[in-house]
Amino acid sequence: MVDTAIGPKIVPGVLRKALLSWYALMVMAIGVVLAGVGLFWYREEIAARYYEAQYKTLTALGLGIAPVVLWLSIFTCAMVM
Repeated sequence: MVDTAIGPKIVPGVLRKALLSWYALMVMAIGVVLAGVGLFWYREEIAARYYEAQYKTLTALGLGIAPVVLWLSIFTCAMVM
């Protein structure tokens, strides 16, 4: 009886060959470089929008830094234990 189904040994080998081929590695490297360049070019705008959103959120909720830090520390301790 011949097993024609794709077994667990064949699939990882095919994926490994596809993802580790020279072309795939070049595409991934180009993607990482383009993402880095884009983040570098827009870093000031990204940071400004982040801090603006953080300020508006804290202002709208009426929370200062101390209650947020207290809540985060208690939440983190609860998740760790």
